[in-house]
Amino acid sequence: MIDGVLLVLQSGVIMNKFEYEKNPFGYAPFSADLSRPGDRRRFPAYARRIQQNFDLVESWNDHEVIVVSSSADLQTWQKAPENKIIVFDIPDALLEETSTMRSAFRGIGKWLVGANRRPSINYRSTLLKMAERADAVICSTPEQSERFLEHNLNVHTILDFHGEFQIYEVSKTLEGGRFDIVWEGLGYTLTAMKQVVEAVRIIGEDLEIGLHVVTDRRTPRFMDQYALRDTAVQLGTWAHPISVYQWDLRSFPSIARSCDVAVVPVDLKDRYARAKPENRMRLFWRLGIPVIASATPAHVRAFEVAGMSSKALCYSVDDWVEAISYFGKNRQALFELSSLGQKAALGIYSEDGLSNSWDSVFKSVGVL
Repeated sequence: MIDGVLLVLQSGVIMNKFEYEKNPFGYAPFSADLSRPGDRRRFPAYARRIQQNFDLVESWNDHEVIVVSSSADLQTWQKAPENKIIVFDIPDALLEETSTMRSAFRGIGKWLVGANRRPSINYRSTLLKMAERADAVICSTPEQSERFLEHNLNVHTILDFHGEFQIYEVSKTLEGGRFDIVWEGLGYTLTAMKQVVEAVRIIGEDLEIGLHVVTDRRTPRFMDQYALRDTAVQLGTWAHPISVYQWDLRSFPSIARSCDVAVVPVDLKDRYARAKPENRMRLFWRLGIPVIASATPAHVRAFEVAGMSSKALCYSVDDWVEAISYFGKNRQALFELSSLGQKAALGIYSEDGLSNSWDSVFKSVGVL
């Protein structure tokens, strides 16, 4: 319950409700207004499916069960009394931040902007202490699960819900004509798109290509909210024409579906980026859009599960050149890619399956 309002069930599927209706769950969110993807696509999305009330909280005083996001003040939450049931949700691969400076910057930065009451010089240590206190830990990949199992024996791997987006029929693009490529994401991940731009330059006039970016027109450089910069100006320095669109829940699907293929490039030398899950790929699959992606462990695993051609997995710029050229000239192969992707998105990655995984978390701590 947010401000006394019962969350509306969206899926049409009513599951068993928890026993804590008079004392709703507490939730320490990723963002105060629940606008961040972590809020829209994780615990609150699950709560909507099962009609479970919850309150946004900063302390444990009035709640017996609290879901704590990785954006909360973890130094405070790791001190929660033992009689409080704490579920720690950490979807990002923050344990892969091996740089001491990067970890210190994150911990000190959260204190400077008021997210934490005290600075943390070693944010990795803070994460691990939180994991040790938690009654259950939720992460996004098997690799992260193995790391947390060293600190907590009750670890669960759960990807994002995408029920906020409609399922679209896979469409077959016509042979020939311009090959339109779309990228979507937060501004701080945009630099990974440079490898795609470089590949398009190499392809040159061999294939007419349009590049499209869906993100915030002004993106922060610091703590997701400070030192804003103009995205179009940033992309203008890349010396290649790129169309920029403001990300919006309603317009994003139509913009993406006007393109032939989506790309999910990742800097494979960056351990943090490389360790992320396959959520963005799954989102495009749900929309009926084929994906060419960097060969991260999660992407390779997802392609294998979907039975897809490895031609759409890229380890280098040369691979991006080959993949874009191949699928740009072979639209039947592109159609097969999107068909297999959507089958996986609605099958092994289904919303019901994700909801069942959340059920398992709360069963494991004795409250379902």
